[in-house]
Amino acid sequence: MTLGTKIRSRRRRLGLTLENVAQAADLSKPFLSQVERSHASPSLTSLSKIAHALGVSLQYFVTLPTEKNTVKRARNLRYFTLDGSGNQYASLTGDVPDRQLEALITRLPPATTLDKAAQELTTHAGEEIIYVLEGCLRITLDDQTFELDAGDSAHYQATARHTWENSGPGDAVLLWVGTPTLFDL
Repeated sequence: MTLGTKIRSRRRRLGLTLENVAQAADLSKPFLSQVERSHASPSLTSLSKIAHALGVSLQYFVTLPTEKNTVKRARNLRYFTLDGSGNQYASLTGDVPDRQLEALITRLPPATTLDKAAQELTTHAGEEIIYVLEGCLRITLDDQTFELDAGDSAHYQATARHTWENSGPGDAVLLWVGTPTLFDL
């Protein structure tokens, strides 16, 4: 079952309309419709908002590699993807009691965005830090756009409307650290 099918199935089971879920998730109805039809792939943050609107955790839609270690070895990182997205994610977060943040290595193929095919910037509670490990990243914060290269970083309140995209010819690899947490470990 695809991610979009899971979302649509859960929404219908709850008797909710696209508009109900889009409003509760603070996303546009057209974008949510595209996600349900597998024409767009949401970011983890957008998927977390959809999950919350549908009364489930993010793990309802995403199966994380099972690893509870607090020390992560580079050679042992296991990546996961979302349906329809070429983006890959590896969790660096350990099973720490009362943890407040999430850390991911994110790999974006050339010409891909955080929300594949999204026409809008996202916003949510918390803050984010992005550190570019490899490649180039174009980040938009409200009305400003910045080009980041390997070694550059950005730190911002996630309430700022934001998105990022790979603006280079190769993969962009970045360290993303943010609050609030996305996954229940």
